This record gives sequence, C-alpha cells and structure tokens, in this order.
Amino acid sequence: MPRVESPRMGEEPARLTYSIPEAAAALGISRSFCYELVEQGRLPFVRLGRRKLIPRAALEAYLRQHTRIHGDAKDSAGAQSHTQAPAPVATADPPDMAPYTR
Repeated sequence: MPRVESPRMGEEPARLTYSIPEAAAALGISRSFCYELVEQGRLPFVRLGRRKLIPRAALEAYLRQHTRIHGDAKDSAGAQSHTQAPAPVATADPPDMAPYTR
C-alpha cells in the first residue's frame, strides 16, 4: 500500500476520496454526468455507509484512459474515436421566410 505523508502544520491532508459532486468539479464535468459514469460502472467508487466516494486513483485512471493527444484519431485503448458525422447539406430551397404580417 502506498505511503500517505502526514500533512505539515496548517496544510490540509491529501484527499484519498471525493464525493461525486467534488469528483465532478475536479474533472470539470456536471454532477449529473458524474453520477451517470458511476451508475454505468465507468467510474469506480467505494461505498462507505450510504456514501459513494470516488478514489483519487480512479479519477487519475479515468483521465489517463480518456486523454487523447491532439490529432490522434484513436483513444488510449486503440478503438476509433466516436465522432459525429457532419450534418447533411440541404439541397432544396428553404421555405419562404417572409415576416409575419397582420
């Protein structure tokens, strides 16, 4: 087990776990999306009583797994990235856009 250093006088101890809202803030995502990741099993958690806590190591692993280098078409697992195809270009003339008159 890794050694956890004691905090110096006046310093906060290093956090080992984060609540889901704290983890969401740390990742820069919404709370609801973070809850989705947890419920889908994509972000591991530990249960302490009724609380679900995200280990710091799980946040770091999630970031490593989902980090892409600019221009890289594959993610870290080697699968093709999921990008949306461009929207089709309309070929017909648009409908009459004349302003409504009374």
